[in-house]
Amino acid sequence: MTYLILQILGNSDILAKDGNDGVKALGDVRTLEQIQKKAKRNEEMFDQKPSLFNFPLIQKLYERQIEENKLSGDRVLFGIILTSQIGWMEERKIKDGWYNFVRADGIWWKDILVKWCALENNNIKCYPLTFEIPVEAKDGVADWEKMAKEIQIWVQNYIKFESGLIKFCPPDTEEIQIEKLIIQHSSGTPALSSALYLWGIERKIAGIKNIEFAYISKEEQDYLSAHQGTHWKWRLKDPQIRELLKIQDFSGALRLLDKDHLCYEQLKDSLEFLDKAVSLNLSDRYNGSDESRRINPGRDAIIERVSIALWSEKAFRDRNQWLHWYLRMAGAFELALLLLVEKQGENCENGKFEWKDKEQNINLFFTIKDEGFESNISEKIGISNVVTVLLSKGKAKLIKTDCEQQSTSESEQAIRECQINKINKTPEWSEFKKFYLKPGFSDLRNKLFHSLAGEKLESELFKITEDLRNKTEYAGKNPSQVAVELLNYIIELSGESGSIKNREKFYIEKVEQIERWLEWNKNG
Repeated sequence: MTYLILQILGNSDILAKDGNDGVKALGDVRTLEQIQKKAKRNEEMFDQKPSLFNFPLIQKLYERQIEENKLSGDRVLFGIILTSQIGWMEERKIKDGWYNFVRADGIWWKDILVKWCALENNNIKCYPLTFEIPVEAKDGVADWEKMAKEIQIWVQNYIKFESGLIKFCPPDTEEIQIEKLIIQHSSGTPALSSALYLWGIERKIAGIKNIEFAYISKEEQDYLSAHQGTHWKWRLKDPQIRELLKIQDFSGALRLLDKDHLCYEQLKDSLEFLDKAVSLNLSDRYNGSDESRRINPGRDAIIERVSIALWSEKAFRDRNQWLHWYLRMAGAFELALLLLVEKQGENCENGKFEWKDKEQNINLFFTIKDEGFESNISEKIGISNVVTVLLSKGKAKLIKTDCEQQSTSESEQAIRECQINKINKTPEWSEFKKFYLKPGFSDLRNKLFHSLAGEKLESELFKITEDLRNKTEYAGKNPSQVAVELLNYIIELSGESGSIKNREKFYIEKVEQIERWLEWNKNG
């Protein structure tokens, strides 16, 4: 196995024999020429006496990796990032800038570092990587925003991720396959070391598992912390997961979730449950063992589906995902209207209404007394006629075809009548019919689904709700909100407002519980 340690060369990494760090070892240099001359002089002194300069933190990290991972020395590589602010300074011409800023760059130690690594008693494989600070960086290596952006671009030249593999591409050398990348993030300016650390964390979030981190205390150099970056990785993931919860992308939230989360099993279970729910994939909950989640096939399942449609519609509406929004709203309207038919037909004299699950579809059937003749209301009457005929007039014809004769002529058909209590004509009922019936909400599916033109739905909603929005109770409301209020009106007529609101609340509380569990990991 080959490990690569990627780090910035900071002043604390350099130690002169007299106890000075890198900056002090360059002395009082005020110009580029003076810095170059002093750096060259230091190299000449090192050539004569290698013990004059040392890199103890690099050596400590190198030895720790060999010892803990039982690696041979040639399997631990160093990619040392050497900053250079020469071009940046030449452009800016800041007073005393060579002394205050450029003198602190790692580039002045490149040759000594390479020679020190090659010493027989060290024999460290080291690859110096020059990082030119762009002239537009306002504060040079101390520019937080610019370093965060530039390191992302710069690292791509040397580290590549391909098909789960990490490849190190040092200058003028063939690429090297790496089994583990270790980012040492205690050296360099806070802006640059943080940028490098953040880059590593983002790769971890993206699914690159074989990245670790190392931190060496500058005050206590015996303290070396190797870690997975879990805390900060979670700090970055947590707000992303919360945003996904807002738009009800529960599968996306689950993909971001770490298995080492304190509440991983509870979160996984709840997110999978909500992902199925928002997709209206409910069949595995029929007669389930969990009472709070169990749905009885039939009427309970219909109430659950309408509840989910109302709970989830806003997330699709807010994202302008109109085709998804319309699909669940149109379905909710039809199911709510059938619930209303069932309520109005509770005391029907010539038959009874019953929800039946046939071929994995739950529909409202009407069965004629003493005949065993049953009819699917949606299929035999049609949803528009359910509104205009059955609900508005209180009765509708059901035709039983003589299947043996394969005839569709009316003379060979048995005509039966379905009777219910009609809906009293009120301004609200008239408003609903005007909104819902052709050319209204129920007619939009043909305009949208046959063309997949979801972008037209909002403008179509404006057209069909124009008159309604002139009324006081709807004034200033978005057409989609008008549709939601009219759906709630039908649900209220059906007598199921309470049960549907309770189920909506159930899902809202599930999301709130997830958010509390997420908080536990942050505090933990």
